[in-house]
Amino acid sequence: MKNITSFLFVIAIAIMLAPGCEKDEDDNNEAVYDGLSNDIQNIVPADILQEIIDLGMPVHRGNTPPDFENTYLATPMILLKTTVPGDVDLGTQFVDLNMKFYEQNNTALTVKIDYDGGGETGVGKGGFIVGENNKFTVFAKVDVEIMGYHADMVEIYSAKVVTGGLDDFYFANFMIDDKGNPGGVFIPNGTGRILYDSDGFSEIIESSSSDLPVVATLNVTNITGNSATCGGNITDDGGSSVIARGVCWSTSQNPTISNNHTNDGNGTGQFTSSIAGLSQGINYFVRAYATNSKGTSYGNEVSFTPIQGQSMEYLIVSAYDGVYKVDKYGNSSYFSSGCYDIEIFDNYIYTLTSDYVKKYSINGNLIASIPIASQVDYKIAFVVIPNQGFAFLDNQYDKVYFTDFNGNYITEVSMPNANSASLQNVKGIVVNDKLIVSENGNNGIISIDLNNYSTGIFKDFSNLQGWLGAVGYSNGTYYLCQATKIHSFTNNSNPSLITTVPNGNLTGISIDGAIAYASINFENRVIKLDLNTGTYSNFITGINKPDDIEIYWGSN
Repeated sequence: MKNITSFLFVIAIAIMLAPGCEKDEDDNNEAVYDGLSNDIQNIVPADILQEIIDLGMPVHRGNTPPDFENTYLATPMILLKTTVPGDVDLGTQFVDLNMKFYEQNNTALTVKIDYDGGGETGVGKGGFIVGENNKFTVFAKVDVEIMGYHADMVEIYSAKVVTGGLDDFYFANFMIDDKGNPGGVFIPNGTGRILYDSDGFSEIIESSSSDLPVVATLNVTNITGNSATCGGNITDDGGSSVIARGVCWSTSQNPTISNNHTNDGNGTGQFTSSIAGLSQGINYFVRAYATNSKGTSYGNEVSFTPIQGQSMEYLIVSAYDGVYKVDKYGNSSYFSSGCYDIEIFDNYIYTLTSDYVKKYSINGNLIASIPIASQVDYKIAFVVIPNQGFAFLDNQYDKVYFTDFNGNYITEVSMPNANSASLQNVKGIVVNDKLIVSENGNNGIISIDLNNYSTGIFKDFSNLQGWLGAVGYSNGTYYLCQATKIHSFTNNSNPSLITTVPNGNLTGISIDGAIAYASINFENRVIKLDLNTGTYSNFITGINKPDDIEIYWGSN
């Protein structure tokens, strides 16, 4: 079976561009920009445009373009040229491109573009047109976001309008400004790809609203400080099977599947979605979605706000001799037998043992023992993935294994840039649609995209001395434990020390607003830390080598 590659598949690497002769550069600029509007010149630098043209990308100049408003399907899309270091082979097939051009204005030479390329979507992008007779080219500047980092790219569409569709369709995607690439997630400035529809014809496709599924958004319930429950009801599949469904959410109105979203199976009828990784006190907008072979439709929009200032009901602590339930006043009671790791999801407590994930109610009743798939070679910790299942973290073979909630194997990924000689600490949390794992054995924090399981180095903390441990998250800020230190950082900042404990082995951290609870394994205690001042006090002592800790919010 062929591997189908996505358009924004990126390889992170640094590059430096050498300056050239200024007079020659001015002459070249004038030649390459000939016949192109100032709007287009402001989108793409002359040197990058010249390189794109030299690689074989047609640019059809002129100010009398044809009418090309319509929806087209370009397939099969093949990689023609690339300047991305270490890229896939020429001739590699990429995902099909479904694109709609509309609101074409041949006076202002503008057009809007919607596209869908294997789940990578864009809605209402503005483009600038050149062309004449039956040939046209569209230039569009795109703000790309990956893991909270932004970059500017240029997309170029070129084709000839013929009866029933487009001939000779080409698509270019090049990096213009990676904003310094602080997260190391983007391709280098000035590099990119040219693809083309290899059968030579991109046909017009009909996508009327009657062809799309009909879906309604359900009310948001079970709202806590960082999670909520929603869902949808699909009453009509639009004439073809629903292949994907879920909810999407954002802090901006009209969220789409290009924002954070869940994947909740297929088919018509009612479904439930769990939303996680939210921030307290911030208003969110959510819509249900349903996708069939004709496209994606959305339900009505609803809004909600995670509870501001919600405090925990219990702290669940795994220790050397068992799992304990600790109330908000520091009173503890035995909960269950010992385990490797604990997770809380949807008001259930999950524990990891050698052969099973065990699911408990808050009262300690065992609900299920879920067998761990045989493909999981080794595990030392795990993470519940909302709407998907479990991720098992392996520090021996440097892998992460994914299963569903019944224990069925889905896939596995290798930790990038791992140190095979290091039995590093591995802890993980879900933030929006990413699994964040510390670490790879080289003080690198890993990000795994839960939509396509692509991996990358989220943060390189090789400047920190000592191993990286448990990681927490709240309101856009991450909290990272080392042996005796707790740091904070954001997508765009370096670690900032919050506090230091005397003897340490900090092994777990959970966040409750401006308060963090942290377990100190060697000192047999859990502390309560003020994240604003760095001061802390004992929350509970006498716990035998506490390890992981998780907050149970309950329904308060």
